[in-house]
Amino acid sequence: MIKGPGKKAAHVPVLGFGPHVDLQLRARALEAGCTAVVARSAIVQQLPQLVQKYRWTVSAADCGRTPPPLVLEGLRLFNQGRYFECHEVLEEAWVAEPSPVRLLYQGILQIGVACLHIQRKNWRGAMKVLERGVPKAGRFAPTCMGINVARLLDDARTIYQELIRLGPDWNGEFAPSLFPTIEYTPPD
Repeated sequence: MIKGPGKKAAHVPVLGFGPHVDLQLRARALEAGCTAVVARSAIVQQLPQLVQKYRWTVSAADCGRTPPPLVLEGLRLFNQGRYFECHEVLEEAWVAEPSPVRLLYQGILQIGVACLHIQRKNWRGAMKVLERGVPKAGRFAPTCMGINVARLLDDARTIYQELIRLGPDWNGEFAPSLFPTIEYTPPD
């Protein structure tokens, strides 16, 4: 089941640390569910900044902003069903964003990746990233930056329920009408 904000199993940011040169260890930590992996020296030298960067505080000021051009491009690609390209663009925006709204970008990105997994007939991959992306985006409902997050979450939960109904042995057929589009209205 997808857990959301306020639920016992809601996503908690987890930082991994290790030698900055061990890329295999970093990849394993991210695969295991770490939010980010930083060098050991960063834990000592930048702990307050890291806590600030990865905390789950939603700012009204952040949500009142106009999305950066990369995010708008990512939304456009998402709505065109170009989920791989959407991932690439939103990942760039997510990495560049210093405020917690970056988690909204990551949540949207992961919902898009779930759609890509569905297109590629990868049931487990779709389930896994939906379970990660929905709680992240859920922190920003009902709207943030002019993005109708509540509707996207409803659509993502519908996809999740359909995948449960189909089961892991599903033949790959999926109703195209279930793929979501993201409603965007520029903030005032």
